[in-house]
Amino acid sequence: MTKAGSRREKANDGSTGLTSDADIRAIVSGHHADPFSVLGVQEHDGRLIARAFIAGAEHLEALTLKGKSCGKLFRRDDAGFFEGVLNIRKRQPLRYRCSNAGGEWMVADTYSFAPVLGPMDDYYIGEGRHLRLFDKLGAHPIHH
Repeated sequence: MTKAGSRREKANDGSTGLTSDADIRAIVSGHHADPFSVLGVQEHDGRLIARAFIAGAEHLEALTLKGKSCGKLFRRDDAGFFEGVLNIRKRQPLRYRCSNAGGEWMVADTYSFAPVLGPMDDYYIGEGRHLRLFDKLGAHPIHH
């Protein structure tokens, strides 16, 4: 499937079609300024949609943490950008069942969780004056 083919087939594949081509290109190239505004579970017009970028995947299905299917995501870009409408009523963490010709694997949706760093953290890190990096970076258990 080509990128042009993806756009042509989009109208019939169940994807939301809400993500702009510019946002998709920025996500795929790793240059999007705010990936949390695009990826993960998002609300639009009273419905929940999911978007994921999983390189190498050809098919994606969203699952609750209990393993219940909550929707199929459709590939919008050959690099691995997917989106689709979810059949859940409230935001919740998801896992994705990914597959391609080589097999199947599971991925947790990292965008189900809020960013850990705030604007002041970004500011002080940029200045090189953050005095509590040990609290913000590294492997620490946190509850969202």
